[in-house]
Amino acid sequence: MKRGISLIAVLMFMLAATTASVVIFRIIGSENFSSGARLKASEAYQASESGIDYVRSWMENKAADAGALVTQYYEAGGKQPIKIFKDEIVINDKQKFSAFLIGIDSTAKPVLKLKVLVEGNARDSSKVFQTAILSTDGLYKVFMPDEIERQKSNPPPPDDYFGSSVEFQGEKEFSSATINGNWTGNPPKITGNFIVTGNLQNSGNSVDIGNNACVGGNYSSNNDKVSIKGGLYMGSSSEFVGTTGSYNDVYCEGDLRFGTNGKGEMIKGSLTINGKISGFNGGRRYRVDGSLVLGDTVPSTAYIDGAGLESDNNSFVVCDNVWTANAAGVRATAAQGEKIHFNYGKTPDDGCSYKPNATLFFKSAARTIADNLPNLEWKTQPNPPVGYFKSKNLTNTEPNLSPSNKPAGASSIKEYCMKILGEPQPGSGCDGSKYKVNDPIVSSLASIKEFLAAKADTSSIKYNDFVCLSNKEALVISGGVIKEHGSKDFGWQSSYILPTVLNDCYNKLKDKPNMLYGGVGGYLVVKLNQDQLYTLNTPLKGKFIFIYEKPQKIVSIAPTTNTSKVMIFFEKGIHIGVSDGEMVSAGCVSNNDVCNDDNKGGFCKYNYFIYSLEDINKANSWDKRCPLEGNVFFPSSTCARLVKADNDFSLKKNENELFRDLVDMGILCERKAGINSDDCKDHVEPPPPPPPPGSVPGESDNIWIPIASRLPIKLETKEIRKETLQGKLDDLKASIIVMPRVIRLAPNQITVNDPSKLINYYELLYLNGATTISPKPIPTTCDGDITKYDASKKGRYKCTFSNKDISPFYVIVKKIGN
Repeated sequence: MKRGISLIAVLMFMLAATTASVVIFRIIGSENFSSGARLKASEAYQASESGIDYVRSWMENKAADAGALVTQYYEAGGKQPIKIFKDEIVINDKQKFSAFLIGIDSTAKPVLKLKVLVEGNARDSSKVFQTAILSTDGLYKVFMPDEIERQKSNPPPPDDYFGSSVEFQGEKEFSSATINGNWTGNPPKITGNFIVTGNLQNSGNSVDIGNNACVGGNYSSNNDKVSIKGGLYMGSSSEFVGTTGSYNDVYCEGDLRFGTNGKGEMIKGSLTINGKISGFNGGRRYRVDGSLVLGDTVPSTAYIDGAGLESDNNSFVVCDNVWTANAAGVRATAAQGEKIHFNYGKTPDDGCSYKPNATLFFKSAARTIADNLPNLEWKTQPNPPVGYFKSKNLTNTEPNLSPSNKPAGASSIKEYCMKILGEPQPGSGCDGSKYKVNDPIVSSLASIKEFLAAKADTSSIKYNDFVCLSNKEALVISGGVIKEHGSKDFGWQSSYILPTVLNDCYNKLKDKPNMLYGGVGGYLVVKLNQDQLYTLNTPLKGKFIFIYEKPQKIVSIAPTTNTSKVMIFFEKGIHIGVSDGEMVSAGCVSNNDVCNDDNKGGFCKYNYFIYSLEDINKANSWDKRCPLEGNVFFPSSTCARLVKADNDFSLKKNENELFRDLVDMGILCERKAGINSDDCKDHVEPPPPPPPPGSVPGESDNIWIPIASRLPIKLETKEIRKETLQGKLDDLKASIIVMPRVIRLAPNQITVNDPSKLINYYELLYLNGATTISPKPIPTTCDGDITKYDASKKGRYKCTFSNKDISPFYVIVKKIGN
């Protein structure tokens, strides 16, 4: 019997296997193709994601270029998409992207929302389109009303010395002084106000204050020779001494005790006191020519303690009105009361004449001794006992003690001082005082340093090998030799000493306003450091800002010409260790070529505003004939001070408008209420609101510019889109804009005889690959009279260039303040 497999069956098996192989091959091939497509789509998506991040980073770091993009979009009427980057941005050999600005929404001003389309590309032309909404509030356009007024800060000038306590020796003179904290020592002669927020402990043999004195704490004068020509406000007085005519109005918030070293006090004005009057010493007479208010409020606990008046030739006399709401306003025995005279005027020693119209307002329990009632009995009740006094104007019935009956007393000097001292806040001030005088000004130190850093990095002007504008290293002056960056000597020639070099630098830069802080008429800024004492006999000639960033050991102050103006910032003061550190001068320098003040025999002045954030340990080597004319200022928040001043240091009011010039240039500005920062940056006023719809007060610039070098950008949304760009595309153009957009000139600041000077007021900013133009071009035309560069008339002028790639700019000709 034959066995085997049928040929037909074998063929059927082979057919089935072949069919299965074909099916499996096709399935695998299809899956491989789909996987590759997905990979390419993923690469394209990743490219679009990278494109969104790239655009955002570009706008953040190229703020001015981004402003040019917005400007071009609006100039085209917002109807044409702009290709942001001329060429595709290649990520790698498989991925690249292009980006387009396709819309801007400005309805939520000042926020602009930019709609950006990014096309991500992968291999084999795979594409993914994404749109992103990027928002920013860092771009703006300059608005120019028809009449632009320069908004000037107008702070009151600070006292010539403003800081914490100073220790003085010898005779000196200050124009005015505000002391945040306590004062101990012999005060200088003060021609203006003397403000002390804490305690005042005088020594020496004289006090001479030409205006008002405000002492927030205890006033203790060990000086017989006292002259306060204005009023005196004090918290209390533990030793109140003086001589005839020492004081005008005096207001004492607490107790007043006459000093043992005094010769008797005469108050030419009125006395108001809310505490106890005591300390009457043998053989001394005390007199108030005006009124006496015992207790400024109702009820009152103020009173006179008559102890000591019964002996020798003591007396206490008030020539005019007396007012108190205290039944025990006088506490004295009959013997003591014989020496207390209120509007009595009987004896020549009183120094008063009887005033029939004067009033005595006392509680009825007070007793008086008068000619017709010589034997009134002293009462021990009520407790504490009331006392006796002499007066011809008896008041034995309780009067109406309403405020309308109260004499003014010395209330005016309190009101004056409270406006300066502010509300009491115990322990809040320097040395634990309860008052702090807020700074009337703050500085723009941070802005000045940013300006210096920017100029030093790109536009330093050299004097031989000396960099006039340097932020890399402080200039070290050693033994009269200038060393650049602490290394290279320039030699011993006098022509290379610091003032000479600075004067030459200022002369080179004064016609280049963009190199000076403040622009036209601005200041040359230099960082300095000094490590040794040397003499600077050459006067500074110009306008300078010196910044000392490091703690200084010794700083020499150069004289100035009569018209020169110098600002010094000491960020770390002048102190090394506990006591070392001096600020010294060259004394009286005669240089008739540049200093010809006949009132000083040709001596040069010292025109300075010194602003220090930490202590200056000592002012030394000053000649009293040539004082510092300006200010020494320490912010109240630092409690820093000039610790000591030698015998000849004096500080006088500056008469060449240094302070006002510093304010006008923005170097100093007004301290706003409630702001305690030490920099003007925190005092920038918000921009004015936009004009109401329909009004046309002026013209708005069409150039969008950033508020800072970095643009704040926020990604609002992003999504994948299917549609592609339609219509004609525009490339982002290279452009050149003039900065600043608006130049302000005073009439005749640029004249027809000096046309090239206009070029000094602006710079060119090259954007998106623009080609640099050299030399800097001058405008071809300007509207109106300024086409002749004769800015003799007020107005607003638009200046344009023949090169249309350069933006126009504007010139405002207007006097400040009118």
